[in-house]
Amino acid sequence: MIPGCRVPRPSYARRGSYFTSGPAVLESNLSEQSRKLTRAAVRYALIAAVCVLCVLLVVPQLGVIWQLVHGNTVDFAGSQFSVPRRYLVQRHADGHISMWRADFGVPLWPAPFGFIGMSESHALRKVSSASDSGHIRSVLVAQEQSTGMSLSSEQTIRTGLGDAHCFHFRSENSGSTVTCVFEHGRIYARFHGSQKYAADFYDVVRSACRGQGGPNPHW
Repeated sequence: MIPGCRVPRPSYARRGSYFTSGPAVLESNLSEQSRKLTRAAVRYALIAAVCVLCVLLVVPQLGVIWQLVHGNTVDFAGSQFSVPRRYLVQRHADGHISMWRADFGVPLWPAPFGFIGMSESHALRKVSSASDSGHIRSVLVAQEQSTGMSLSSEQTIRTGLGDAHCFHFRSENSGSTVTCVFEHGRIYARFHGSQKYAADFYDVVRSACRGQGGPNPHW
């Protein structure tokens, strides 16, 4: 061997080195990619969990936000009603209004809720307790029994719009449904939801009075 000269490695040796180190490099690359995918999956899962938690926390507070902006009364069909605490009010295209609230858990899983609807009948003749209450009762009983509800109680509530005749239906699986018809008027109020919120509905009915200056153009 000539001093100072470097003997090149045989080509087969270089090929052997390549084939020896190739699997290790490939395994290292796959491992790094797997770690990146795992980190990305964890990151997206945390973002999704935070979004879901925000929805669960915000939904029960929508009514609070609405009342801070609009107050705790709403005008409908020339009449005024109080809005229970934490209820969100919505006015629909067909003219009726709804108030609703829900506890933590909605809309992902069942939780206590309350829904109140106000609608106006356009019948030519107004309701009269003497001639119509019996007919209304029989119609409501037939309607609710078809959905598994049974009549629990009846009561007449004095309001600023006259007497309201209320029919309360209950079911073990479906909660409570209450319908109130205002005498000498064309307003119907209806509740559906958990029994714990039925009292809110009766408070709304009792608060009914003549609107001040006509219906509110906004709410």
